[in-house]
Amino acid sequence: MSAAFLPSPSRAIWHLGPVPVRAYAICIILGILVALQVATRRYRKIGGRDGVMLEVATLAVPAGLIGEDWTDMLRIWDGKIGLPGAVAAGALGAWLACRRAGVALVPVAGAVAPGLAFGQAIGRWGNWFSQALYGRPSALPWAVEIAPEHRVRGYESFATFQPAFLYECAWDVLVAVGVNSSMAGSPGWIWPNWASAAPSACSQSR
Repeated sequence: MSAAFLPSPSRAIWHLGPVPVRAYAICIILGILVALQVATRRYRKIGGRDGVMLEVATLAVPAGLIGEDWTDMLRIWDGKIGLPGAVAAGALGAWLACRRAGVALVPVAGAVAPGLAFGQAIGRWGNWFSQALYGRPSALPWAVEIAPEHRVRGYESFATFQPAFLYECAWDVLVAVGVNSSMAGSPGWIWPNWASAAPSACSQSR
């Protein structure tokens, strides 16, 4: 084990009476709220109507959660979410919402793009709690400690691993900052293209 490492939280679930409160779900919800706030501010800058982003979110967010896994839309409770399916279904939901609101999709997508990246970065910290997104064994000072019950078979004797969730979070933040510095009405496909590169790049650490 590395002399210095990033410890994982001792628990990822709390209970309010009979109701379980899961850290991963909290991170996802916080990410959604941040994404909505960033998108709303950017949309206003280009003269967008108030309330449009909230209307878009009411369709795009549930569609994205369903799209991440058609067989089990509540996989976020297990610390997993499928980015390609979520983006595709969320985009469809946003398109339908834009049609209903009578606004153009491209400016909305451009305003939403950096918010999605910021939200994804926050959501990645849910994997820290669930100990579900890590790479190869590592002795780096920022390696993450993984509890024995969460270690992949064959790696039970290792305690610290590459923090893939942290690398993907950092990438998402860089994408968010880069896209946010562009014009608010720029095409929204920039974020999915850049974000999809993160799992590919971070897979080298797994």
